[in-house]
Amino acid sequence: IVEATGNIEVLSKAHAMLWSSHTSGHPGAQLAVQVAGRLAVVVKGATVWASSAPYAQLLPGERLKPSWQLTSPNGRCRVVQLTAGPLTLVTADGQTLWSSQTVAKGATTVQLRDGDLQVLDATWSPVWESYTGKHAGARLQLTDTGRLVMSTRTGTQVWATP
Repeated sequence: IVEATGNIEVLSKAHAMLWSSHTSGHPGAQLAVQVAGRLAVVVKGATVWASSAPYAQLLPGERLKPSWQLTSPNGRCRVVQLTAGPLTLVTADGQTLWSSQTVAKGATTVQLRDGDLQVLDATWSPVWESYTGKHAGARLQLTDTGRLVMSTRTGTQVWATP
């Protein structure tokens, strides 16, 4: 809920407050996702609150739609689901570090609940996968060193980019 005072709140189904931005006193505030992946409260172009870190992981069941991205915590790398199809890991200056090398316009990347990471074409058929489907609950994380790392719930690495 965006309150008239500028405070942003997340409420439970029973209307109990679960989280607040504590930004009262900023009428006209809006909730925005900034380029680096940070969640922010913005008033007339000025950021009055921002989350502490960009979103750098895909959890089981989550996905990256075309043009969506994850950003490393230090902001130096991004993994982007390009509209032409490839899932691509790039540095802040645009250097490609890794790519799925897939061609599938409108592709989406999905971290499946069984642990497999897949790039799916527009018909939801896999065009690339990590072959890690025997690791239910695994998550994909973008590190500050510019690597994509998939780890199990216990922290065991089961796949990574070079």
